[in-house]
Amino acid sequence: MLLSINPRISLLLTFFISALMISGCKTALNIDYLPNNHPLLESDIPDYSKTQYPIVLVHGLYGFDDIFGLNYFYQIPEVLQNGGAQVFIAEVTGTMTPEVRGEQLITQLEDFAAISGKAKFNLFGHSMGSPTIRYVAATRPELVASVTSIAGVNAGTPVADWDKLDVPLFRVIANIMGNTLGHVIDLVSQNSFEHDIIATMKALNSPGMKEFNEKYPDGLPATYCGGTNTPGSEGPFNGIYYFSWMGNIAATNAFDPIDLLHKATTKFIEGDDDDGMVPRCASHLGYVIKDDYPMNHLDQMNWFMSLRKANSPYAPTLYRAQANRLKGLGL
Repeated sequence: MLLSINPRISLLLTFFISALMISGCKTALNIDYLPNNHPLLESDIPDYSKTQYPIVLVHGLYGFDDIFGLNYFYQIPEVLQNGGAQVFIAEVTGTMTPEVRGEQLITQLEDFAAISGKAKFNLFGHSMGSPTIRYVAATRPELVASVTSIAGVNAGTPVADWDKLDVPLFRVIANIMGNTLGHVIDLVSQNSFEHDIIATMKALNSPGMKEFNEKYPDGLPATYCGGTNTPGSEGPFNGIYYFSWMGNIAATNAFDPIDLLHKATTKFIEGDDDDGMVPRCASHLGYVIKDDYPMNHLDQMNWFMSLRKANSPYAPTLYRAQANRLKGLGL
């Protein structure tokens, strides 16, 4: 009933309950979060993923580094490191705007530069992480070698288009629930950020991303659903290479509890060409590697615990292939 009356408030509640379940499952169920179920978790071809510049993984909405050992980018850093890559995982607020998150990321990149001795980075951004790293590339290009958008919200998403946010009651309810979820995730992931889910939704809706794209257009296709997958077309734009990839199936595994969320959110997107959160064409940026993997929004960072469609690729192999591509470009 809640979903039929106030669907987006219900989705925030779903996120809230999911976060509580995730935060408690390690202790309650004694789950081993890193099962040795793929050979790349053990070893790889020497230096296959060894890029010149370190890779930085940037999470999306309500993201985190790890919660009780469960990584947001599940098994992905391990696979990249086994191939020789130096990997950093960013910790930025799970809500707010891409600009606020981008400024937080810039501070971390400066720290990573001191640690690694490298002046530039290959930025990988999932979902809202894409406009976040695009902001950094536009404002601090000297820190960025490449931008890789994974299921990026680059042209907005109808999931964030909710006119009832202008109604005070709905806005208050969404604000309380959405920000509480952010603080709960921070609590269990040992972080402390400011949160503003209303600002996030306004930033990621169609008008918000249109305004963002007018300020930071590098790498965007000339037309909606444009872009190219012609080798060599990845750039550079102002010295930075841009890439994107995503899936376009909302529900992929009957045993994945988060598929319930995708089944709900995909209803807000017209047609049947999305990953449950982002329309396929809205993700295009730079060199479009592929935009129709049989994966949903969270499959693309290997959630939940690598549950996926039978014919879907193991997500870390896509990050590994991109690292090898960057290596070939001298990045």
